Amino acid sequence: YKKLVIDGAGAILSEDAACTCLSVTAPSSLNTSGFNLNITGDVNNEGAFTGDGEVVLTGTSAQSISGGGSFENLRLDNPTSLDFTDPADLFGVVYVDQGTLNTNGNLSLRCNFGTPGKTAQVGPVGGTIVGDVTVEQCYPARRAFRFLSPSVTTATSIRENWQENPVGYMD
Repeated sequence: YKKLVIDGAGAILSEDAACTCLSVTAPSSLNTSGFNLNITGDVNNEGAFTGDGEVVLTGTSAQSISGGGSFENLRLDNPTSLDFTDPADLFGVVYVDQGTLNTNGNLSLRCNFGTPGKTAQVGPVGGTIVGDVTVEQCYPARRAFRFLSPSVTTATSIRENWQENPVGYMD
């Protein structure tokens, strides 16, 4: 395996591929176009991964994702861990087959109003996810009644969970 550097817009995978380390510079992008990119080392992503394929982290020692950027689909299949060191956006599905995904509060599951519209999601988890994950929910721009409710059972109030527990009215 070699280090892969994406430095320019429009890179497209035409088959499954593998590399040790990956660097995607801003504003570069890589379209996985239904194929998988297996990475055994670290990722520095300042650009974007698009397409229906997956970025699969398959190392045997701790891996990290730095630089932020965005991902369509991400899979952790590493028996140790993956650390997000900078804020990153996910627009497809994140899978944790094995190992520990340490978000460090840097992972956001985003929505997309494109065609078709979709919201990022967490697939089956065979390992562990540690840390906060920001979840974004989008609603179409039309007038309609929407009943909202937290998706977890909690002993704390809506004020504490949804409103970040402000001290006063203007906080």
